[in-house]
Amino acid sequence: METESEISDSSSSNNSMIPPLPQNPIFTVKLSPIILHVRRCSKNIKKKKRTRPPLKKKKKSFSSSVKSIIGVSFKSAAQKHSTTVTRDGGVKKISSWVKSRLLGEGAYGSVYLATSKDDIYKTERAIKSADVLKAWSLMHEGKILRSLQSPFVIRCYGHEIAREGTGHQYSLILEYCSGQCLADLIEDNQGGIPEFDVKQFAIDVLSGLSYIHRRNIIHCDIKPDNLLLSPVDHRFRSNGFLTKIADFGLSMEKGSNEYGNGRGHVRGTTRYMAPELIGGGLVDFVYD
Repeated sequence: METESEISDSSSSNNSMIPPLPQNPIFTVKLSPIILHVRRCSKNIKKKKRTRPPLKKKKKSFSSSVKSIIGVSFKSAAQKHSTTVTRDGGVKKISSWVKSRLLGEGAYGSVYLATSKDDIYKTERAIKSADVLKAWSLMHEGKILRSLQSPFVIRCYGHEIAREGTGHQYSLILEYCSGQCLADLIEDNQGGIPEFDVKQFAIDVLSGLSYIHRRNIIHCDIKPDNLLLSPVDHRFRSNGFLTKIADFGLSMEKGSNEYGNGRGHVRGTTRYMAPELIGGGLVDFVYD
């Protein structure tokens, strides 16, 4: 039977036979190469979520937006005409319009056919001009026409003051009606105008008068010479014309300071005036 000392000796003798292990062992492992085919998939890629800061909503001021639109509109409208406006009260050195021929003359001015120098389409307009010192009637007419807008009333596009020779000319820019006036049509048709056409002319004139009377305007000079014919499509008018009321130089606004109580105003063409007005009667809508 072995003693405890013998067992320990035998174990010590056996340990002496085993070589010491290295302090830093290196293991070599040979593996067969394996190729992994990994298909790129959106699910396999973790996308980084970009967080954007919240946009600050700007409160738009309605009044400021309207002001900017009005400003742009005014500038664009101003550029459509000549830029030769001087600082002496808005008088132009050179007119923006080229007059081609004389259309007619009256007691308060001359009417020319003209086109704008800045209009590439060369739209024809009727330019009613007079010396600025004698243009009180044209200025009054322009003021009245700018407040009216009806297919049965001649249209006014504005006015111009320009130097011409040694003086200055005040001009109204008006709609041009190439179909002459009713007086010329009557003269050209000595045999008479068809009844149906007469009715159509009357309807147009009454429609125009009804419109201006609703706006407290009394024309005071309705006559064939002041009724202009504007050509229209025959599909809409059998006679091919639309009648428009023109020449508001003697017109009055009922209720204005000029109108007063409506008495003492003798104005118009004698041949077409109501007899009671010659004696200073009341000027009212029925006068037209």
